[in-house]
Amino acid sequence: LIFAFFVGLSAMWMVPNPARNALIAESVEEGRMGVAYSTLMAISQITSTVMASAGGYIAVVAGYSPIFYITLIGTGIGLVTNAVYLRETISNKDQNRIKTSLSRKIKGVLIPERHVWDLYMILIINGFGYTTAYSILYGTLVDRFGFSPFQIGLISTSFSLGWGIMSIPVGNFTEKLERRKSLLASWVLALVT
Repeated sequence: LIFAFFVGLSAMWMVPNPARNALIAESVEEGRMGVAYSTLMAISQITSTVMASAGGYIAVVAGYSPIFYITLIGTGIGLVTNAVYLRETISNKDQNRIKTSLSRKIKGVLIPERHVWDLYMILIINGFGYTTAYSILYGTLVDRFGFSPFQIGLISTSFSLGWGIMSIPVGNFTEKLERRKSLLASWVLALVT
């Protein structure tokens, strides 16, 4: 549980990670952000496609401890790679401009911006439905139907493959909607995804 908590804090594999989103937003042309986000998601999910089955196989053959250590090593390599290769994208002039008081920074961190509350509500609803169902799916399959770790790995592989294949087309579609400035279409897309 403690390990899962710290992995959740790092959330390196998720596009909603604020640091990754900020880096993409600062590094990619405005009109191509949807494709950039979706390409990263596709890479992540297609990698998961291969590794989920491998993880299930490792669990059957060698138990769960090797998976824990592989995750620890992979996260460490990711952290070192980020520290070595990532560079700040905000210029010194911009950094000076965004300096604010401590109380304002704390307020900015804790209180969401009002103009994006619609998006926050969509994400809360989507997150509630997704995590409620998906978080207990594997446990239910093991408990109720006796699925093995390898079978769970295959199911996770199918999920990741489907997600990886659809990520880039959805990113392109999102950019088309953004160019049309269609709020209703954006809401529908957010709810569907």
